[in-house]
Amino acid sequence: MDRKALYQSMLYCLIYVTLGTIALFSLKASSPLHGEWAIWVMILTIPTSVVSFAVMFAFKEDPTILVLVIQFFMFLIAWRIVYSPTEIRYLPKKNETNLE
Repeated sequence: MDRKALYQSMLYCLIYVTLGTIALFSLKASSPLHGEWAIWVMILTIPTSVVSFAVMFAFKEDPTILVLVIQFFMFLIAWRIVYSPTEIRYLPKKNETNLE
């Protein structure tokens, strides 16, 4: 297992999803970080923030916790897509003999 690739992919995905989450919460006019930059970041992070965007603007009550949970799962999915180990080990089936 390549630990450097594991940690790098985790860091890149964490930054990507976190930027999308901050931009998502900054889209509302009442947000202190509200600005035009949020739209551009949302366009950049569409793959990981489209579901949260729909949830955020579909509910009238405060969906902050739900959006954070969705973004956490999006982080895990993005990390799994970005990090693909070069060597995948499969367990041998019961009827196969290991000839190594």
